[in-house]
Amino acid sequence: MAIDAEPDNLKKLEGSFVDQTTPLGLDLILLTSPDKDGISTAYESNKTWWERWFSTLTPWRPNILPKRRRIWVRLFGVPLHIWSWEGFKKIIWRYGKLLYLDPETSEQSRFDVARAQIEVSYLEMVDEEI
Repeated sequence: MAIDAEPDNLKKLEGSFVDQTTPLGLDLILLTSPDKDGISTAYESNKTWWERWFSTLTPWRPNILPKRRRIWVRLFGVPLHIWSWEGFKKIIWRYGKLLYLDPETSEQSRFDVARAQIEVSYLEMVDEEI
């Protein structure tokens, strides 16, 4: 089953009706159950709970693709006067949305390279120097 969900809450599901949770992108999660209809049965038995956490419940098909994904990028040569969350947001905006800076970047413990996690469309490729 493919489910749109918040990935951070998924591990809580494992061990109940869900055998395994697998993020397929930023907005799509694959849930598997040892029983053929296990997830559908669990959904039908407590729709209120499932609808609070998941936007849709759809049986998986090969043509279901995520819309967004998370990637890590490295930024070289960033001037010190813009070495901040807002500065990195301004650099990254044309590629995607800034989600996270690694600890060395946010704590300013090294300035030769910055590492940032960004959200991009699923099919977008970021392989460029500016």
